[in-house]
Amino acid sequence: MAVNTNKQGTFRYAGIPIPASTEAFNDAWFVDSATGSDSNSGKKPTSPLATIQQGVDLASSYDTIYVAGTENDALTQVDDYDEEVIIPVTKPGIKLIGCGGGPEGVLWGPSAENKTLLTINSNNCQVRNMRLRPYGATGHAIDLLRTTAAHQTGTIIDNCTFRSQTTTAYGIYATGAPNDVKVTNCIFDSLLAAIYITGIGIAVPYRWVVKDCQVNGSCTTGIVGDFGRSLFENVYIADLAGGMMLATETDGGAAARDNLVVHCVFGDANSEIEEVNASSTDCWSGSFFGAPLDSPANTATTGLFILAPDGAVGT
Repeated sequence: MAVNTNKQGTFRYAGIPIPASTEAFNDAWFVDSATGSDSNSGKKPTSPLATIQQGVDLASSYDTIYVAGTENDALTQVDDYDEEVIIPVTKPGIKLIGCGGGPEGVLWGPSAENKTLLTINSNNCQVRNMRLRPYGATGHAIDLLRTTAAHQTGTIIDNCTFRSQTTTAYGIYATGAPNDVKVTNCIFDSLLAAIYITGIGIAVPYRWVVKDCQVNGSCTTGIVGDFGRSLFENVYIADLAGGMMLATETDGGAAARDNLVVHCVFGDANSEIEEVNASSTDCWSGSFFGAPLDSPANTATTGLFILAPDGAVGT
């Protein structure tokens, strides 16, 4: 992997500028599956590790792990990384930054189906610039696993592509109601669900932000699960049954979720009554089903809500 240094004492690792002194953001670690070895120090881009898990194992809380991708921007469709990685509860703030020229530049996929590529058990972790390729009916790209009330909050997932290989799997799969999750600038394709919340019954996940994302028509469902006080903005969801289901009523009847859906687009068939589901206190503004709705649809028989651009609720 080429490393360039400029006059200001910074260098670039696979196109990502990094200060020569990393004290400002704790330690930096470098991973390159093509040229690295887990017996290397991983402390310099010229001595990278081979696996992401080794980077996590060596890192301390709030360290940054730079993950190099292919030289040809992933055009070969060959996975750079074939591993299941776990960030433990004891290491909050770990950052995984893909260095491959964009979300398609670092390919991460398992050699067998029904695997979880990344399990995040800790707080305030980040994943950026990756393409994650799970497959299998119980395969997951990223698991957000909240095991106690004190852990799994503040995750940031940005500029990533989630696309199953061979058979569809899940994109972001959350258990135990993790809070304060931010998902931005992501593409979801060929998945059982883009974002799927399970394990409800204890609590509702609050304060999620899903913004500037795209869920393509090759997905089975889009965003599914109970949410509270969350924001969904500039999200495109293809014409899916179960496109955005924000109140699946699996939480024991919790009331007043107060979600906000702004400037989202849902396929092209507003007759698809199963495309959305919302609680009575959610606010939808400026959203479209192929074209603006002139009036809210009456969905009392199913308990689903479709809302007009002015935020009026159909019940």
